[in-house]
Amino acid sequence: MQFTKPNSLAIYCVVCAFLAQTQTSAQNFRVIPDKCKDVEISQRDDVLEIKTIGKDPFLVGDLVGVGANDSVLEMEVFAADGVRGFEVYLGPPFSKQARSQLPPIPESETWTTYQSEIDPEVIKKLRKPPEKMRLDLGKQEGVRLQIRAVRLRPLSAADRKARLEALRIEKERESRATKISRYLKLRYRDRIETVVVSDDKILLAGKTLSSKVDESEIQIMECPAWTDVTDDPSAFPVNATLKLGAKTWNATIPRYDGKRDRLHSSWRLSFQDRFLTARRFPTTIQTKGKNHVKERPVPFNQKGLGGIDRASPMEELPELGISAITVNILLSAFLVDKPGPGREVIPLESPSGFGSFDGENSSDDIGPVYFNPAAFRPLDATMMFARKHKIIVSGILLVPANNKQSAASMLIHPDNDGGVYSMPNLTNARSAEAYAYVLNRLARRYSNPSKPPGGITNWIVQNEVDHHHQWTNMGKQPRALVTEAYYRSMRMIYNATRQYNPHARVFASLTHSWMVDEAVGKGTRLSPREVLITLQRYSLVEGDFDWGVAYHPYPQSLFAATAWNDTKVTDGLDTPFITIQNIEVLEKFLAHRLMLNAARQPRPILLSEQGFHTDSYDTEAQANQAGSLAYAMRKIAKMPTVESFHYHRWIDHPKEGGLKMGLRTLPTPGNPHGEKKQSWYVYQAIATPDEKQATENLPGPSE
Repeated sequence: MQFTKPNSLAIYCVVCAFLAQTQTSAQNFRVIPDKCKDVEISQRDDVLEIKTIGKDPFLVGDLVGVGANDSVLEMEVFAADGVRGFEVYLGPPFSKQARSQLPPIPESETWTTYQSEIDPEVIKKLRKPPEKMRLDLGKQEGVRLQIRAVRLRPLSAADRKARLEALRIEKERESRATKISRYLKLRYRDRIETVVVSDDKILLAGKTLSSKVDESEIQIMECPAWTDVTDDPSAFPVNATLKLGAKTWNATIPRYDGKRDRLHSSWRLSFQDRFLTARRFPTTIQTKGKNHVKERPVPFNQKGLGGIDRASPMEELPELGISAITVNILLSAFLVDKPGPGREVIPLESPSGFGSFDGENSSDDIGPVYFNPAAFRPLDATMMFARKHKIIVSGILLVPANNKQSAASMLIHPDNDGGVYSMPNLTNARSAEAYAYVLNRLARRYSNPSKPPGGITNWIVQNEVDHHHQWTNMGKQPRALVTEAYYRSMRMIYNATRQYNPHARVFASLTHSWMVDEAVGKGTRLSPREVLITLQRYSLVEGDFDWGVAYHPYPQSLFAATAWNDTKVTDGLDTPFITIQNIEVLEKFLAHRLMLNAARQPRPILLSEQGFHTDSYDTEAQANQAGSLAYAMRKIAKMPTVESFHYHRWIDHPKEGGLKMGLRTLPTPGNPHGEKKQSWYVYQAIATPDEKQATENLPGPSE
């Protein structure tokens, strides 16, 4: 999607995501409904719910207690569609000279704080403090958003200082991103062919080196999980001998350096001050024990549900014929800073070097960190139910961004500036080791779906990394840095789970916004197509691993009444969106010869989150939702690489920005799980003998 590029004179924009529960700021803007145009407005408590209904939508309101130097617009927004062409007028009068073109309001599916500086030239021309403000919401009909706590405030000294610091940081990050991009384009003459991890050793091997160097001076270098190729140093020498054969070489390295497990490290060869090879991650990880199934379990149909826990009416899963579910796993629940029953100190890597220590005896100011096994209990209950009913589980590994005052804060990326979830902190040894420890415990416990407490077959890595400012936040970053950090997290999850389950797979989580120009939400958005191409490049350069795509093909607008009227979709590989309407494009893209895995097969697809909105609960809205669901399931039934379609949501949620995608209505005091919608019965009938009768009279696209 293309957003209007803001005037560089006028604007700086800082966007920080917060949970919906965040306390709102004071408000000095009061909307005047009869002065507004092309909008439908309703108010609930302090929230304005807005829908654009014409080509020139705007809000007008009084400004109360605003000073002459108040030049920063700040508000909290919930904007699933985003707003392009966002402008602000200060007046009266609302003349051209009073207009500021501001950065777009980004798409957000949770409350987000939007801040932007008004054009200084506009402020300079005001003869007195403005009394009214007009917010122009682009030129598009059907856009929905919610706003609250709208105000003008002064530009503070802290704002000015932050702007200068942001420019310095941006320059440094761009430099690092350039280094990563160059690294991925390099073609080394030599490479490490295999990295085999066993219980106590790591065996590196390759073909005779073509580089003309003194082989006795070649150094094996370890690249720990907390380094990327731009770090100085990015790799550390290991005391191991390169054994040379006639046509091959090999080297054996102890798997453990003290208590530190080298499972998650990659490896390079160097000579003097230059690298001879790219990084190489484990190519084979020998399985520990026998607590795993002989073959990877597959779902008995494509029907799935998302975000399941024991608070849901679990007995409905077999009734609906569900074969697969996703489960959110909040990693912060496993880390605490106090001892307790069953808790154990996590041995963490010293930030000063490679020497390990027991957190109990650490002089580190952070103090010891304990693993909390009680966090397994709610997960166990869900896993046990899934095992009993032969339901495939995909675990979504999440790092909540709101735990900055707890031991779990060490998992939060240091550049996190909001969002619901964070990118894992893989910037230092201590945090990376804590992440690895939690992954290891999860992987070991849930390695076998056929035995108690049950197992996880697929591991979804964080959430919607292309919308990272909101769902996998690591601050405003160049694309190459975000993708590289995400890739290392994928590798760690893969390595940890493959130790115990030889069939474990990892999946990259992406939204329906397939092609996103770099100018759009610069530093806060990725393009899913670009992410997949980059992951494939890493696989080619550093060794392939078993990864797939967890895609979220919602309609173009999440508030769309049906799934077949999207206007920004094509059948080309450069389509702006991939939704259910053109979902075949994703399969075609992954089947391209340049995107195949090392076995020359397409990578697997999970449609791990998507649903269809009911604007109301009347007969027409419910029929449209049910028809959209039937339409989607007919399409994916023809796509063998799509293993599961995880419908979102099971039950409507009152804090989802007005979206009502559930198979059930909003809860009520007398009915905590809501009432079944028509779509509930249609979903139940799909993939059964009753499907034809249940779907034959539903709305659908015209032929």
